[in-house]
Amino acid sequence: MVAMWAGAVGASEPETPLPEPSIVLTGLRLEPKVPPPGTLCQVWVTLRNDGSHTASWLHFRLRLNGQIIPTYEDDVFMHSLAAGEEQEIRLFNVWSSETGRPPGPQGRLEVELTLEEATWIEIQAASPETDGEEVWTPIGAVAGLPSALRRVLGGKV
Repeated sequence: MVAMWAGAVGASEPETPLPEPSIVLTGLRLEPKVPPPGTLCQVWVTLRNDGSHTASWLHFRLRLNGQIIPTYEDDVFMHSLAAGEEQEIRLFNVWSSETGRPPGPQGRLEVELTLEEATWIEIQAASPETDGEEVWTPIGAVAGLPSALRRVLGGKV
């Protein structure tokens, strides 16, 4: 019975690799660069759009020292990232540590930012037909996500 099972596993089709993401996280930074415990930090991400459409409706997940930061869970960033463009976007501020999320070992801060979802959009310029408003129309999900960057800040060597 074991030989039949092993043969069945060996006969399975090869795995199909996931597509490369068209939206690439190329940078992640916090200010201050090496925040001490209990410091309010600005979070910045740099994204590059390798796709052929404008991307928006960006949904991120942020983890600090392995813990998910709830502020990011239900929010969508409505920045437009044109095809071929690289852009730095300021995200929500976050505390380097707080009650229930102590500082990391030896003062390290492990930061992991994941782009969970993004949407391709078409942008129609403001016109009399749109009552003077710019119109963003979703045209599909960006394939190849999630995509993540991880940084370790501070700490004693």
